[in-house]
Amino acid sequence: MNFNEYVGIPFKDNGRDRNGCDCWGLVRLALKEQFDKDAPSLAGYPDTEYASSENMVQTGLHEIEPKRVDIPKPGDIALIRLHGKLCHTGLYIGNGDILHTSKATGAIIENMDGIRQLRLKIEGFYRV
Repeated sequence: MNFNEYVGIPFKDNGRDRNGCDCWGLVRLALKEQFDKDAPSLAGYPDTEYASSENMVQTGLHEIEPKRVDIPKPGDIALIRLHGKLCHTGLYIGNGDILHTSKATGAIIENMDGIRQLRLKIEGFYRV
């Protein structure tokens, strides 16, 4: 598996392909391409406000009915809290690294320690 190929995909609200992705779109894309797992598109949810992002993340998790796990494995979805809301997702890719995206950086691979330094809180990991 090569997750470096996702690094640099630009952030795009409601993006679901390599031309641009929001956080859910990137998770969905990598799950399909690397693990052959399907997740709903949810492209109708704008990822521009925390409230709508939270709704999108919660809806996505509800639709795929993942199992919460204590010890993540590559391909598990990281649910991330920002400003007290569950509004961000990433994909655990192993060795403490998470693939995720933001408006400021586009898609990046970041270690969980770095994510915590950004004052983001990993709420949990979910296996599809």
